[in-house]
Amino acid sequence: MSFYLALTSPFLPKKRLVTQLNLKRFIKFSFIVLFIVAIYGDIFSECAFGKNEPLVLSRADYIWNPDINSTQADTHAAFRGSFSLEETTALEYRVLAASVFTVWLDGQFVTEGPARYPYSNPEYQVFHFNLSKGQHTLAIQVHHQGVHTRILGNQAPFVWSELQGPNGMIKIKWLTSLLEGYTKGVRRINPQLGWIEWCDTRKNPKAWQSTGFNDDTWTAPTVVKRDLGQVKPLETHNLNFTSIKGSLIDGGYLSERFGYEKDNPSARFYLRDLKTSKKEASGIWRRYDLGRIRLVRPEFNLSLPEGATVEWAFSEQLVDSRVNPWINLSGGDSCNLDHYVARGGTQVFSPLSEHGGRYLELHILGDLDKIKILDENFIDRGYFSEITGAFKTTDPVLNTIWKVGIETLKACSEDAIIDNPTRERGQWTGDLGIGLDTASAGFNDLALCKRGLIQSAECARKDGLVSGMSPGQDIFISSYAAQWVDACVHYWELTGDLAFLQNLYPSAVKNINAFEAQHTQDGIKTGLSWDFIDWGYVNDSKTTDQALNLFYLSALRSMVRWSRAIGDTKNETYYAGLADKMTETLTSYFNTHFSYGDSCWEKIGYHRAVLGLRLNLFKGIKKQEAITTIKKHILASYPNRATAPRLSSPSVVDTQLITPYFSYYTYNTLLELGETDFVLNQYKTCWGSELTQGQTTWMEVFDSHWSGCHQWSACPTSQLSQWILGLQPRFDLGTNTYRFNLRPGSLTYAEGKIPYHNQSGAIHIKWFKNSSGTHVQIDSHVPITLHVISGGEVKILNILGTTNFDI
Repeated sequence: MSFYLALTSPFLPKKRLVTQLNLKRFIKFSFIVLFIVAIYGDIFSECAFGKNEPLVLSRADYIWNPDINSTQADTHAAFRGSFSLEETTALEYRVLAASVFTVWLDGQFVTEGPARYPYSNPEYQVFHFNLSKGQHTLAIQVHHQGVHTRILGNQAPFVWSELQGPNGMIKIKWLTSLLEGYTKGVRRINPQLGWIEWCDTRKNPKAWQSTGFNDDTWTAPTVVKRDLGQVKPLETHNLNFTSIKGSLIDGGYLSERFGYEKDNPSARFYLRDLKTSKKEASGIWRRYDLGRIRLVRPEFNLSLPEGATVEWAFSEQLVDSRVNPWINLSGGDSCNLDHYVARGGTQVFSPLSEHGGRYLELHILGDLDKIKILDENFIDRGYFSEITGAFKTTDPVLNTIWKVGIETLKACSEDAIIDNPTRERGQWTGDLGIGLDTASAGFNDLALCKRGLIQSAECARKDGLVSGMSPGQDIFISSYAAQWVDACVHYWELTGDLAFLQNLYPSAVKNINAFEAQHTQDGIKTGLSWDFIDWGYVNDSKTTDQALNLFYLSALRSMVRWSRAIGDTKNETYYAGLADKMTETLTSYFNTHFSYGDSCWEKIGYHRAVLGLRLNLFKGIKKQEAITTIKKHILASYPNRATAPRLSSPSVVDTQLITPYFSYYTYNTLLELGETDFVLNQYKTCWGSELTQGQTTWMEVFDSHWSGCHQWSACPTSQLSQWILGLQPRFDLGTNTYRFNLRPGSLTYAEGKIPYHNQSGAIHIKWFKNSSGTHVQIDSHVPITLHVISGGEVKILNILGTTNFDI
């Protein structure tokens, strides 16, 4: 009726009585209006009440909320897609977005995303459902970051989603709304990651993810054009979201002591008085230990008065027994917390995406008598689940060190192998080679490593140099570009995936060309990119870096094998020639230093000595001198010597340092040369010292000022499996082929499991020393070929079931 009056009001007389003619005209027009309303009532209803027809899509397209443009960073959009099924149906669901998103189906959590990707190669996630007859609703919340992060570059926002049934695509009716409760741009987590969540939940629609929600006031999304490559399915498994129970370790009352809420949220949180009395308190606090550093999303079911404030912060360690909301070594301000205002009553508080940390502190400000904690839960985000590999020997410290390495890898694995779950979540190419070995010691699945190596190539620089960190804030590192070649060939060794080598070969050729463009008589010129060798490393030349040249020589030797594997004999010869040329350069360098006499190894330095020994560039007495020099350097460094220089920050440069990262190269080399007891003692001294500090994941360096969880520090795990169990996958030699090359040292017994590649289960191996030698028992339910190396000879065994032999 209000609509009718609005239309007819101009025809009503205003300054005189209604005449009979005016009345007839009025009645005639009224009938016309009523006739139009009867026929087009739905259209007028939409005009009157603001409801739009939904956008109906039978196949996915890029869509976005028309009220949010690409420049509006830190904005949350909600999408509801309704569809109906005539019968119980098996469906395949596919989803992709430009930035952080969460999906619900009929109000139940499905997944988060996206899996990181370069713009040229977007990959959608795939899920399968069996849904009953009737109406269903997909709900998607997308957080448009609007900034570059380690995970993804800044791109125009969108969501892409479709349902495939047995008889074709399912029509989905899409509506969207801006989520007004989120305040934009309060703080970024740090310069490497996105934004914290600062949300007044009263301003967001309640239970909008459920099927029964009334979305009459929502609008239709807009189909948008995005400059991306062709979408394809993600080849890795979907992530695991595991519910864990944190340990409540402390709690009490709190009161405010600092500023306005947004002046400095981290300082306001950290400066609250947690020792106040109930009489003086403005809220409560609780502190939890989550067992190890991890990517985690809390879920707190709380009963609160309207307007109560809920905040939580994360940290990797406690500082003065407190959770510290700042992230060390972020290269800028950081704020590792989230903030919510309660709508009142019972409510679950949970962020859209996870934060990294081991400790969580919950602060609730409001009427103390009305605050009730009903349930507390934590959702771990990770790729790997059950551990397939195993390691056990008579030394319990070594057993623990092996397991902590696996847990560190799990903490640093989501949609990619990442360096650290708290500070960066970056996919670094140099970390992938180490992660590849650790993953092969613990799990059947190496797909994350494969995907990372592919994305390093997809994000290559214009001159062909593969990326050192991608696909978000691309960083180029010459040493990592060289290590990428080795890692690709090593992936082939572990899996036998020749197609992988064939597909990446053009990228490998361009990568080497980028090096050769900077090749001089002294080696690769400095300035190709960041020549990272190790933290604290000291170069001895202004024109080149011999440690980089050593990494490059290793890459050239791998290119010879790579070319041979794919049958490219011409390039095999070419790269062999380049390797010979680089070998001459490095041999000349070392011989020049050998002429200095007793001081030669001091001038060569630890890193170059290790890499030269690794590449077998030292012969006779010089080889033994190199081993002695390396061991002497390690024993004189922290944590072996408490007074030695400490790697307290990335700015420290000193020749007397060792790191867990470079130990991957050092200890693999020493183990192969039979220095087992020295290496095992170093595991127990250096990594063991972290255990005594309460670490449950390995630190980035042997100093607690850095990250407390870095998977590049987990080399003892793979090395214990490879050299102490002695079983090394060599699928480049044939399907299910392994090399048995034991380095037991003074250990008398060990047993464990080596996971099969790309299938469930593991090979069980056990050995023990007796009076006549070493007895080995291997059990495999899959046929395997074993190359047993003993006394310089190779004996081939074909194994199915249990096999015993002596060496």
